Amino acid sequence: MSWTNDGTIGSVAFANEDILRFDGSTWTMYFDGSAVGLPTAADIFAFHQLDADTILMSFVANVTLGGVTYTPRDIVRFSVTAGTFSMYFNGVDVGLSAGAENIDALEVLPDGKVLISTTGNPTVTGVTGAADEDILAFTPTTLGNTTSGTWTIYFDGSDVGLADTSGEDVDALDVTANGNIYLSTLNGFAVTGVSGADEDVFVCVPTSLGNTTACNYSTTLFFDGSAFGLSGNDVDAIHIIAAGSIPTATPTNTPGPTNTPTRTPTPTNTPTRTPTPTATSTNTAGPSPTPTRTPTSTFTPTATNTAGPASTPTNTPNVSDLIFADGFESGSLGSWTSNTNDVGDLSVTPAAALAGSQGLQAVIDDATAVYVTDDTPNAEPRYRARFYFDPNSIPMTSGDAHYIFKGFVDASTEVLRVEFRQSSGAYQIRAALLDDGTTWINTNTWYTITDAPHSIELDWRAATAAGANNGGLTLWIDSVQQADLTGVDNDTRRVDRARLGALSGIDAGTRGTYYFDAFVSRRQTYIGP
Repeated sequence: MSWTNDGTIGSVAFANEDILRFDGSTWTMYFDGSAVGLPTAADIFAFHQLDADTILMSFVANVTLGGVTYTPRDIVRFSVTAGTFSMYFNGVDVGLSAGAENIDALEVLPDGKVLISTTGNPTVTGVTGAADEDILAFTPTTLGNTTSGTWTIYFDGSDVGLADTSGEDVDALDVTANGNIYLSTLNGFAVTGVSGADEDVFVCVPTSLGNTTACNYSTTLFFDGSAFGLSGNDVDAIHIIAAGSIPTATPTNTPGPTNTPTRTPTPTNTPTRTPTPTATSTNTAGPSPTPTRTPTSTFTPTATNTAGPASTPTNTPNVSDLIFADGFESGSLGSWTSNTNDVGDLSVTPAAALAGSQGLQAVIDDATAVYVTDDTPNAEPRYRARFYFDPNSIPMTSGDAHYIFKGFVDASTEVLRVEFRQSSGAYQIRAALLDDGTTWINTNTWYTITDAPHSIELDWRAATAAGANNGGLTLWIDSVQQADLTGVDNDTRRVDRARLGALSGIDAGTRGTYYFDAFVSRRQTYIGP
């Protein structure tokens, strides 16, 4: 949570540019704005944890960070590890230009749609009659300094009792995995079954969305701010990071550790929001203090990542975040577009299982490549992929290297690749992307992995326009970010095809068997373990 005014809760003092975390009993500092250069006037008006490395936020007033001035109609991306700010959503590009259109609530759905509410009545193309109690959905075509896309109504507050008083402006929101909408308002509110003040959070369980919104309100406040001494201190930003029971109305005053970084991923049943639009989620090297690095993803290879209740409004385009997933549990390679197996050297077997009961086994007994191919990607300007890889003690001569994953534009032009090698007895990987000048840009170093299963995740991004030079590639190993390549001129590149296996460059000194499993590709959100 973040609040309009400075205060103290659970013995933790906070300013309005801070974010605090509550686990049901203990409050801790999650994001200390002053530690990363936010001025005292930079009240965080809205925020969203996009992925393990990315916090999105909007401010109540103009803020200049790193020489760039952001308005209250922009969404700013903060990279946790780099400690840097960049433009995620440029509001003026898509019609947010007036003071009444300042962003005071923010959410990003797993399919990449950006949800906002505004301080007044917004006027944007595609939406008429919107007001401060409504939630707009923005479907991005591009994000960053040059933002483009389309607008629709996601939630019409007047349909569900939120236009009865002028203070029922939605100024904090979150949508959880089951589609429930968590809300707080500028002043007091009263809707069917529940009422409260500006320091409270209540829950709408929607039965329909869009121009005709309907929901059942939970009769119990999700968060009662007065029970924590917050009367009159408006909750102006929230993000639900885990499932759990309603907080007790009798808070404990045990302060927790402040800004304790951890690299331990904790899978939960909440959606991964990723980011990126980090237009993403770019992720580089780290400030202090660092918010807890807890990716909230669950390995479910066959699940799509759609947000909202079953009755998805028809005026919101249904663009799936998921591109393709296969955990090889079918016992065959049939889910893939095609495979090249060199007379059985590539197969699905229980011995290769790294998640579940089956995995992909690649036998290297000559220099012939063996791999599976997925042609599901369709000119993707952003492509995220996660797979498991186990070297399985494969014998390799020191210096031997070959590719185990590639992404292609069209059928044969490589634009993305992961390379595997052995160096002085250690297994290592690195990643690379191709720019428009046909130069390969590699991660700055090779990253050592043990002789054990590892999750490898990539976030590849094409530059948004000619001359923008904002393409990039981020690499995680076991949910820990290892590299972030940014500033790449690759606006003509796209991803149309992916291949996984023992690809080109197999040396004579490399012979043996290794394993893959749990492949997932997405368009927007962080995948995690």
